[in-house]
Amino acid sequence: SHQQIIRQNGSAGDGKQYHHIVEQHPRNVERFGPFEIHNNDNVIILPREVHESISGHYSSKPEGMEGKTVRDWLADKSYEAQYRYGIQQLREAGVLK
Repeated sequence: SHQQIIRQNGSAGDGKQYHHIVEQHPRNVERFGPFEIHNNDNVIILPREVHESISGHYSSKPEGMEGKTVRDWLADKSYEAQYRYGIQQLREAGVLK
């Protein structure tokens, strides 16, 4: 679980938060299993502002997503597709190269 990540790795640190690259919403946990969602390959520590910005993007309804939020648009995609999308968001936020 997310709590296990905190127990294993400790606090994210002041002004930082854990971020799941493939989101941890119940549909993903059910589809892919808790181990795929709550593991160190899918979780990264981000500055709070970056995490909030990316989370806000996932709640937005940009053009080309059939009137859905990004989160809902991604929900039917494979784990790999969601992971690639998440990595792209981290790159666009300047967190990854």
